[in-house]
Amino acid sequence: MKMKKLVALAVAGMLCLGMSVTAFAADSVTPEDAGAVAVDKDGNTITITASDLNAEAQEVVDKWEADPETLKADVEKAVEGTNITLKENAEYAVIGAFEYEGGLTPGSEITFDVSAMLPNGLEEGQTLYLMHGMPDGSWVLVETTVKDGKATAQLDSLSPIAFVLASDGTPIVNPNPPVDPVDPADPNADDSITVDELVNLIVDRLKANNVTVNRTVVSSRVSPKTGE
Repeated sequence: MKMKKLVALAVAGMLCLGMSVTAFAADSVTPEDAGAVAVDKDGNTITITASDLNAEAQEVVDKWEADPETLKADVEKAVEGTNITLKENAEYAVIGAFEYEGGLTPGSEITFDVSAMLPNGLEEGQTLYLMHGMPDGSWVLVETTVKDGKATAQLDSLSPIAFVLASDGTPIVNPNPPVDPVDPADPNADDSITVDELVNLIVDRLKANNVTVNRTVVSSRVSPKTGE
């Protein structure tokens, strides 16, 4: 691999380490990835099945994904009358949404497998919100915590459920945005490029994809052949 491309990839990797970005990959998750198990208040197992959303619920989730402000407004509406405290200035994103069916009874506890909903995995102890669709078209907000890639909540019924992740004010973006490939360097050319120039190029491309980047400016010149 050409040196310029190697340097570009290395710097891109270092930049990624300094970013505060929450992953978003709702479209890549299937019902088979989002299994759930439940038990009633007496400890009896309840069979739960997951499937794609019905047309009405899918329309709502599509609006949320297209307009995060609509999702935020609906989350804030759903939290009214609960003891849930939302994060100040948070951004919200749907990381998965499915139709669940099963014979839940009052006091049942259901555990959702959410490990596949983010490419890099959910963090231990991270807060996850469940937007629980009701028969009358309203949505109820349930707060849960991720543990070992799973999220457990007490529900009395099942219906469309959207899994909503909240950030600490950092925009939630796709962690794998399309990026133009780095042009390989001419192996016979002895041109050089400063690290700052290379970083600026990568930063511009990341910003174009709404990625927040913090970097430290360095001033040195490297040769794509020697690395010095």
